[in-house]
Order: sequence, then structure tokens, then C-alpha cells
Amino acid sequence: MENKNKEVYNQFQYPDIVTVIKVRILEWFGRVVRRDSGKTVKTLLEGKPQGRRKRGRPGLRWMDDGC
Repeated sequence: MENKNKEVYNQFQYPDIVTVIKVRILEWFGRVVRRDSGKTVKTLLEGKPQGRRKRGRPGLRWMDDGC
């Protein structure tokens, strides 16, 4: 089955999905690096968030449901 998939990809010359994802991540990273310092995404990327967390127990996420 996998050989047929490779044949189809080679025939239509589609790029490998892993390569496409890596390129898009690098493009996004370049945009974030060029942004102003006050933006939330750049602050998180640089690892310098300011402020404090809320007090009390964290809210449940859908993953915490236990299914």
C-alpha cells in the first residue's frame, strides 16, 4: 500500500507533508521574531511572561474529563 502512495506522490510531485509542516513552522517563527516586543506571542517565545496566575484550583480542561 505504501508503495502505491509513494508512486502517486512522485507522479503528481506533491511535497512531503512533514517538509511542508517544517517550512510553515519556520515561516511562522520568522514572523514572530520580527514582531514588536509587546506582542503576547513574542513574549511567550522569549520566555519572559509577566504577571501572576489566578489563585485557586485550575479549571478542568476537556482532556481532564477522564474518558
